[in-house]
Amino acid sequence: MRSRWLAVSSVLLCAALAARAETRPHYGGTLRVETQASIGTLPTPDAAGGSNALAGQIANLIYDPGRGDGKGPFRVAQFVPGKKLTLTANDEYPGGRPHLDAIEIQMARPVREQMLDLQLERADVVDLPPEMIRRATQQGVRLAQSQPVELIAIVFANDDPKLREALALSVDRAAIFNVLLGRQGEPTAALLPNWMTGYGFVFDAGQDIQRARQLRAESRRTQPLTLTYDPQDALARAIAERVALDARGAGLAITPTTSIASPDARLVRVLLPTHDPQAALAAVAAALGASAPKNDDVPEEWYAAERRLRDDLHVVPILHVPVAYGLGARVKGWAASKSGAWALDDVWLEQRP
Repeated sequence: MRSRWLAVSSVLLCAALAARAETRPHYGGTLRVETQASIGTLPTPDAAGGSNALAGQIANLIYDPGRGDGKGPFRVAQFVPGKKLTLTANDEYPGGRPHLDAIEIQMARPVREQMLDLQLERADVVDLPPEMIRRATQQGVRLAQSQPVELIAIVFANDDPKLREALALSVDRAAIFNVLLGRQGEPTAALLPNWMTGYGFVFDAGQDIQRARQLRAESRRTQPLTLTYDPQDALARAIAERVALDARGAGLAITPTTSIASPDARLVRVLLPTHDPQAALAAVAAALGASAPKNDDVPEEWYAAERRLRDDLHVVPILHVPVAYGLGARVKGWAASKSGAWALDDVWLEQRP
């Protein structure tokens, strides 16, 4: 009787394995990615520390003989600067050949066109700016979203500490967070996000118009301030205009612009390429043209190092926002990441009849 049950169990096991084999997805195909950003030259691994998220992602994917390991999961098949990049699977990748045959990246695509292409299945992955995350969620778009890993801040060229503090106290970060970003990310007065350090909340991000007016009255500045932003960045423009409106309540005159060669201040966006606080702080310093703070393994010293760097760089942090992507229905195996990094060597596409 026992052997009979063993025989039956073996038959059932074989049947289950056969059914599993039949439903196993076919690996291969070309992943179609669309993004707002564009790159003019193929990035090196150093690009991962810059402000262009696309360049950093690509740098981590491509085969580069100059890298320490010498290999990436994909090779460059075609590159049209600023427009298109096609990568093909690297059969010699030490981690194993990627499941995808190729990745096709279309650059400089407006968000509305990306969303339409995703709905019509002309794109598999689209780049979503943080202000679009809430709308995409309401539309039922499948999202891959990071922790808040991008710093939005104002950097002063010639610093007047009282004027800088007056501006920091005049900005209504909560309103920017709620209205312009649909509650995506977090208001901040810190260079690094709280989830990364645990002390970000210590930097006061509240609005205090009365104190801002007092500091403005004590400031040496008499001329209006010019604040520049990227003309191709709709969110940057909206934030710059809101900052100017808030500053007016404290007696500060700020003119948002895209055309001043030597502005008094500029609105910047810096992508944090790692969730390691020391490395992230060094990336912020490098992106803003300063030397990295002293390397210190003692967490208690990170707060002091960040405060010194913030003052040295003449920075007013405003927000930390996430990186997000809309995913098509056939994209499988996309792993969640705190930093929003692509792990496309593990992604595969569901094949449809």
